[in-house]
Amino acid sequence: MGWKKIKSKNGIKIFSRKVEGSSLLAFKGMATVNTSIGTLINVINDKPRHKEWVTRLAESDTVRLFTPLESIEYTHVYGIWPIADRDVVFHSKAIINQVKGEVVLLMHSVTDSAMPERDGIVRAELMESKYVLTILDDNKTSIEAEFHGDPKGWVPAWIANFFQRRWPFTTLKSLKEQAEKLEKEKVYPVYNSLFEYYLPLAEKYKDRKARLKEY
Repeated sequence: MGWKKIKSKNGIKIFSRKVEGSSLLAFKGMATVNTSIGTLINVINDKPRHKEWVTRLAESDTVRLFTPLESIEYTHVYGIWPIADRDVVFHSKAIINQVKGEVVLLMHSVTDSAMPERDGIVRAELMESKYVLTILDDNKTSIEAEFHGDPKGWVPAWIANFFQRRWPFTTLKSLKEQAEKLEKEKVYPVYNSLFEYYLPLAEKYKDRKARLKEY
């Protein structure tokens, strides 16, 4: 089923599509950001700063780090009354194509014994989500954000679709503003290879492997 444009504002285009076998729509947003792709990668990976741009974020953490490019992640967001807080545990994998100048970040829900469901928080399901970052030039990057999720709980599909259609626009607008702000402030280092932007995660991975060898 094809994508249908539902909104275009501030340089951000939003689309929706029906998903076979689901009453919940999938949503996609597309935008151009006036920063390097490296800054966008850093903003997405910089968990201590996530609250600066992720709407209603309560907490965000890495549950398991398999490699610098693959992990299990946890996100908890505050609900809007009378809807309860939601959280999600998901598998995240980055696929880097240095030739195309592209990074694809794939995400989907998983269960993990290290992060069981918590009282008072509804465990949502992320059926499919991804970011696609593509270099346009040294200081310009295209970004595509796609989302298909189920908030679970008592929320009917029509209400879920109403609120979730806002996600791509809100996310891309906030991500764009955060990235352009931090690029001007030169917060992050600049590398020659897309792989090098995952060096901080690589160091964490090496530390984790070293600790495991001690036991």
